[in-house]
Amino acid sequence: MEQGEGIDEEPAGAATPAPPTAAAQQSDAAAAEEAVMADIMLTRKKRKLYNSVVQAKSAKKARAAQLKERAVAAAASFPSS
Repeated sequence: MEQGEGIDEEPAGAATPAPPTAAAQQSDAAAAEEAVMADIMLTRKKRKLYNSVVQAKSAKKARAAQLKERAVAAAASFPSS
């Protein structure tokens, strides 16, 4: 067997992902606080509208991720010329 053939290893310099930074943790905390405040401060009508917008954004992200996965799978199934 030749070198590099059939081996699915990461390069020696690859490291595991770093833990979240303080800025990332603060942004997560701010997002959670924003969600709580939106639930408390908004009227029922505006809260329903806000929740529908948030749900639509998350559905759009999920659909985009699904389409990217399909594109990768489709590209892998066609032989390269």
